Amino acid sequence: HLGVYLRNAGRLDEAEIELQNALAIREVEAPLGEDLAHTISALGKVYALRGDKRMALKFYNRSLEVLQAQNEPDEGDLTRIMDRIAELDAG
Repeated sequence: HLGVYLRNAGRLDEAEIELQNALAIREVEAPLGEDLAHTISALGKVYALRGDKRMALKFYNRSLEVLQAQNEPDEGDLTRIMDRIAELDAG
């Protein structure tokens, strides 16, 4: 995803725009989909990299809620989100 690529390249403002656009589409197309959860989590990471723990936590928790609402959530995805939340709490 372009937003994740931009985030990884340190282009956080551009990444946020791309991820917000993707989020708007995914919320309509698959409101409980795995891709939606990944996009929300990626936005959380953008905020975490900016040092905005409150917003990062908001997006990580929302991502976790989407994953937990799935019939068979991917355990690896759940673990990654919980690890990111723990990192915020530790930092």
